[in-house]
Amino acid sequence: MAAEVRQLVLVLGDQLDRASSAFDGFDPARDSVWMAEVDAESTHVPSSKARTAMFLSAMRHFADGLRAEGFVRQILGWREYVCGISWTRKPGYLDLDALDALDAHEALPAFYWRGDVPMACLADAIGSTLAHGYAHHIQRLMVTGLYALRLGVAPRELHAWYLAVYVDAVEWVELPNTLGMSQYADGGLMASKPYAIRAGGGVP
Repeated sequence: MAAEVRQLVLVLGDQLDRASSAFDGFDPARDSVWMAEVDAESTHVPSSKARTAMFLSAMRHFADGLRAEGFVRQILGWREYVCGISWTRKPGYLDLDALDALDAHEALPAFYWRGDVPMACLADAIGSTLAHGYAHHIQRLMVTGLYALRLGVAPRELHAWYLAVYVDAVEWVELPNTLGMSQYADGGLMASKPYAIRAGGGVP
């Protein structure tokens, strides 16, 4: 009887990719994953505590996902869809004519940079963002994003804010989620309908 083959997969903090060839033939019931990070990755250049915590948190969630069928669904579903939108439309996604068709040209309110807004839900989402460089995706896209949509904020301004304030913002995933899903600014390329209507009753 042939001996059971077991493999050990080494995953570093910047290699959180279930599609990596390192996982070819991987069987979670039989094989093991060793997740680690090199100390120098956090010390050779200035790195904030928030950024380090985000990488460690991402590794923890990646490990949990290896045990869950839902992770496979997420990787093969939404993330692949977003990736496809991003890469098939680059480099012109940010320059789509539809971004101007919505007539959304208002400046991003200054309170997005300060957090001093009387609306509790918005103040909490922005305050958490400014304090930690992180917020749940519902706070990002559905609170800060939909408020900007209702105000008619220029989509490119919101996109630039997300890239500036979130430590885990990566443009290939942030851009379509912001312009397509949150702002419905790509003319329906990514999403079938807007989540909200413009203040005053107009449908974006």
